[in-house]
Order: sequence, then C-alpha cells, then structure tokens
Amino acid sequence: HNEVVPFCPRHYDISRVLRYNVTVFNPPSVYNVRQGQFGHFVQFDSGMCTVPNCKSDWWDKFGYAVGCQMQDVTTWKYEDSYWYSLPGKCPSMLWSNKTLECEQQEPGGFCASPNGDDNCTWHVQPAGEVAVNELSGVRNITAFCAAGHKEYDLKTDRGDGCDFWDHKFNATRNKE
Repeated sequence: HNEVVPFCPRHYDISRVLRYNVTVFNPPSVYNVRQGQFGHFVQFDSGMCTVPNCKSDWWDKFGYAVGCQMQDVTTWKYEDSYWYSLPGKCPSMLWSNKTLECEQQEPGGFCASPNGDDNCTWHVQPAGEVAVNELSGVRNITAFCAAGHKEYDLKTDRGDGCDFWDHKFNATRNKE
C-alpha cells in the first residue's frame, strides 16, 4: 500500500509477490536473554542494518540471529502481522558497497542447514509466487497507467480503475 501501488507504474516495477519457506535456528544466547525463539528485530535498507551499533549490540552478542517484530495493528490493521530481519553477508554495508573482505569478516546467518551457530541461523527456499496483476485485476499495468488510472491513492484510500487495494485501514477487509 505505501511503497508500491500508489505509483503508476508500480514502484520498482514490482510485478509479483514472492513466497518463501524460511528455516530458523537461532543461537542459544538469544533464548537465554530474550526467553523466546527470535532475536531483536533490526531494520535493513538496501542490505545494510540501519539500527545504530548493530555489530556491537547484536551480532557480537547473539550471532547473526533472525529478529522478529510484531506490527502495530492500530496503525496497519493487519492482525498477526510480523516483520523479520534476516542478516545476510556484510550487513554493515549497502548492497552496492559490499566487498569480499567484508563478506568474509561479516558472514551473516544464511546457510544451507541452520544449526544455531552464530553464522548459521537461517535458510530460505522459494515457495511460489502470485502476480500482482492477478491480485488486483489490472491486466496491463502500462495501459492502465497510460489511461490515467491509479491502483491506490494514499489521500483518498481508494484506487481509480481498481478497488483491490481500497480501504487499507479496514481490518475486516484486510483479512479477506
């Protein structure tokens, strides 16, 4: 709603929603301190942790643990929604600046078979996809935009020529 469909064409030319199966096995230090299976959620932008002191406050103490944060249902109106942080290689740098040296020094948590070691905490496998056009009913996004339509307008909370994204603050509709 906020970052993709208010733009025509869609922001970043996003055309599909990808699904993944994720396996997580965080280090024991995470449970010992947090009394839960997930570490502290940290924000990533363009592959880089943007929370101050990620390395000293999180990676050095808990390994490259997968973090989790429940979303504020009063703001987003999606019940039981969560954000996860999956630290990859060289999480201290933007994708465009990552170096082999950094990737070796900061290996992240991705591995083939998570075992709870500091640098083997998560694995991801593709599990299908759904075309955004299939969800929204827009058959040809180029023609749709050229005709002056918009899938969603932040100001009106509605689309023009498309109603799939309408009423993003309606919790009942968001369950559909």
